[in-house]
Amino acid sequence: MPAAVEDEWAFRSSENGGMYELVASDPDSGRVLIQRLDRTGRPTADARAVPPADLPQAVRLIEESEHPRWVWERTTEWYPALLAAGVEVARCHDLSLCAAILMHSAYTASSRYTPGIAVTGMHEAEQAAAARNPGPVPALRQDVLFEQAGPTGPGPDVLAAELRSQLHAVSLSPEARRLTLLLAAESAGSLIAAEMQDAGVPWDAGVHDALLTERLGPRPQGFNRPDLLEAKAAELRELLGAPGLNPDSPQDLVRALHRAGIETRSTRASELRHHTHPAIQPLLEYKKMARLLGANGWGWLDTWVTGGRFRPEYVVGGVVTGRWASRGGGPCRFPLRFVPLRVPCLGIGSSSRTPPSSSLASSPRSPETRRWRLRPEGATSTRESLLPASAGTARRPK
Repeated sequence: MPAAVEDEWAFRSSENGGMYELVASDPDSGRVLIQRLDRTGRPTADARAVPPADLPQAVRLIEESEHPRWVWERTTEWYPALLAAGVEVARCHDLSLCAAILMHSAYTASSRYTPGIAVTGMHEAEQAAAARNPGPVPALRQDVLFEQAGPTGPGPDVLAAELRSQLHAVSLSPEARRLTLLLAAESAGSLIAAEMQDAGVPWDAGVHDALLTERLGPRPQGFNRPDLLEAKAAELRELLGAPGLNPDSPQDLVRALHRAGIETRSTRASELRHHTHPAIQPLLEYKKMARLLGANGWGWLDTWVTGGRFRPEYVVGGVVTGRWASRGGGPCRFPLRFVPLRVPCLGIGSSSRTPPSSSLASSPRSPETRRWRLRPEGATSTRESLLPASAGTARRPK
């Protein structure tokens, strides 16, 4: 068994007795509750309440002394704030991600497992079933109006019950070992995703701006078109005999094309290439330039690049096959012209070396230096490496 996978399996054995530390919000006080659970998910001590601002220090002390597996409803609700405070954890159990796997797995059908928490991607009927353990409604408290608030959600009793339900479902499965590994790997993936977003990808805003200027012209004021893009629009108006044409309007553009004798039903490039009118090539060039401005222009640069790092949000299990997706900035679909600006190692287990380029910078907390949990060689996703060969690339074990 690969070392990284063996480490994730170790919690099933004697390491810390399989100890868990549950993190949940207290809907009454607005504080964060930390509660120790045994390997079956049952509390071994009363929950400790800490202010949200003190949570990173509390987690750091427990992590350094006990090395537990942290349990929370969603990693995205807690881990980014810990990372921002410089606190990393080695292991966790993301209840929402694990529930999404177990609720659809044929390996847990005999357990009749039903999530007790809301799971991303659930249908309305499934959401209704998950309401069997609703968390209490947070009360409004005037005395904590100006205190730093933590994430809201189910209390510790609900989350502990959900953990026990998941562990019970796995224990009844004929593939308990594989499912345990899969849940550990999926949860580790949630930590990796948060760490990747926190670290960011090296990105040189100056080089990006220079490439935009070369292709589109200098950065315009307000919502005006860059000079080269506006010049291409003027060329289009002249060739089509439409002085008032707005080439960004598909309706206006189709009408102008029809008036010029170009009978096209849409402005799709695949359809326009069938015509030989002199305006077609400038139009295709305009569309490419406009797409670059809209997708990766200066607005994109201002929104997604800070401190020399590009920080999109990575969504674990965001694709039906179980692969990751991203939210914001489109890190997997850069124009070829911008490829040299990014590190080609966004996938888990890729070679984390920064290519020699003046446009890339290094950082002590960058993806190139952070200790990550890697998948076995040759696997194209963490889930695929842990499933039997017959399961293929299905999102959940069948």
